[in-house]
Amino acid sequence: AWAGQNWGGVFIPRIGQEVIVDFLEGDPDRPIITGRVYHGENAPPYYPPQNKTKSTIKSNSSPGGGGFNELRFEDLKGQEEVYFQAEKDWNLLTKNDKNQTVGHDETLKVGNHRTKTVGVNQSEIIGVNKIIAVGANHSEQIGANMTLMVGQNKAETIALDSSETIGNTKALTTGADYQVSAGKDMNTDVALNQFEQVGKVKKVLTGEEIVFNCCNNASITLKKDGTIQLKGVKIEIEGCGEVSIKGVLVHLNPSKPNCVQRAIEKAKDSKFAKTPEGKKVITKVEDLNKAGNVELKSLAKGIRGKWGSGKITVNGSYENDPDAIASELVHEATHAINEDEFPNQQYCIDEEVRTNTNQLDLYEEQRSCGFRDPELERRRKARQSGKLRDDVRSRYNQLPEHG
Repeated sequence: AWAGQNWGGVFIPRIGQEVIVDFLEGDPDRPIITGRVYHGENAPPYYPPQNKTKSTIKSNSSPGGGGFNELRFEDLKGQEEVYFQAEKDWNLLTKNDKNQTVGHDETLKVGNHRTKTVGVNQSEIIGVNKIIAVGANHSEQIGANMTLMVGQNKAETIALDSSETIGNTKALTTGADYQVSAGKDMNTDVALNQFEQVGKVKKVLTGEEIVFNCCNNASITLKKDGTIQLKGVKIEIEGCGEVSIKGVLVHLNPSKPNCVQRAIEKAKDSKFAKTPEGKKVITKVEDLNKAGNVELKSLAKGIRGKWGSGKITVNGSYENDPDAIASELVHEATHAINEDEFPNQQYCIDEEVRTNTNQLDLYEEQRSCGFRDPELERRRKARQSGKLRDDVRSRYNQLPEHG
């Protein structure tokens, strides 16, 4: 017997077991079971002649269970074994450290889920190879830093797509060569600046053509047939030494200066261009010109912009005199541009200037910046003919050159 205060060994006899009964101090009213024995109907778990080296503690599930828990020892030389079976659950509690040493192989097989929780650190050292096979998805989350060190080669194969998002900076350093191969297209998008430095030679090879384009104002195109096109509003070639141009035939065919673009540049220097609305309108005019919607034609008068048409026509006589059309070009743009963008501004662009009277101030301001303003001449003739309203005539007479 092994008994203590809330401790000891307990094996309650089951129905059908043969027990050894003794009596305390020979008193028949005080029986005590001192043991249990096997007999012909109750055979031991392992028949002794064939299993004489086996020792076991084997239980039996309650009626209807059909199972058992067992702790078995095999002491046959060369086949020593400790066998443990939990018919259902096995709970192991270690209140402090647990050390486990396996001298050879270890196999762990889990039929369903497995969960492992480590409160602080976990270290894993593998002397040779490690293989992990995941049948479906694999997720890994790291709260702080991650370091991966590979002593030799690393190969990564992804059957479909790969996506990488980095919240801050990424640095890539290779000790030797670096190669990127794309089976189809490759796109690089840089939000701000890009700087590239090559220590020696850089070669770019394409099968069709190469196009360099800056804001649609300047471009260089290299075509498959050997043609090189250089386009820009203004092109400067400067050499510290000799500049040579060689060809079987060299054609120099200067075109006429773009008076509209020069007029726009003149308008950009005015005080009017510094206002929010002025800057907006001048940008619109420049867009119209780039799109080819400002053209030179023979007109009876200076410039015309039809309401909402998106087109401006300039009298061809101004071809070599952009200063003469700078202010009127911007004025006519308010007609050509969608009037919903500039409501109620038939005569001006600045949202603070909305009347014929203030328009005279606007033109005077532009004239003071060096514009030769044909609109002032037109207003002067209107004044002389008596067609200006009284309030406009009064303000017009206050201008320095007319007062």
